[in-house]
Amino acid sequence: MEICWITSRKTGSSSMKDERSVIVKMIGFCDAIESDVARMGPDIEDFLGNESFQRSCCFSLIQLGEHVKRLSSETRNRFAYVDWTGIAALRNIIAHDYDVIDPVEIWNTVTKEVPELRGNLVRIKDELDPQGETTQSS
Repeated sequence: MEICWITSRKTGSSSMKDERSVIVKMIGFCDAIESDVARMGPDIEDFLGNESFQRSCCFSLIQLGEHVKRLSSETRNRFAYVDWTGIAALRNIIAHDYDVIDPVEIWNTVTKEVPELRGNLVRIKDELDPQGETTQSS
């Protein structure tokens, strides 16, 4: 059996720079985490006892951190009430130091921080026009 790895990806396309599109994708990863919790169990014991549950949530957390990097510094600065640096840092910890992460801390992030992040992302999405530029606040 031969495994084929993806060897190219889009770069420099307008979709990579579309701030609103990035925010929408981030909302989708928050929704994926919420779906995992609904499907696999709402209790920390469910999470701690299920490595697939943990991996699935960690994958979505990594993707959130990856997408933060796609946002312009202008957008990150404008919406500085979101801990963009913390989201990216968590991605790095999960991706590079997976064997030392505390599943209880991940659970707390999944159940407390991600719902708050989702709410903030929805507000940000609503403030961005379809072209991905921020609208003027009155």
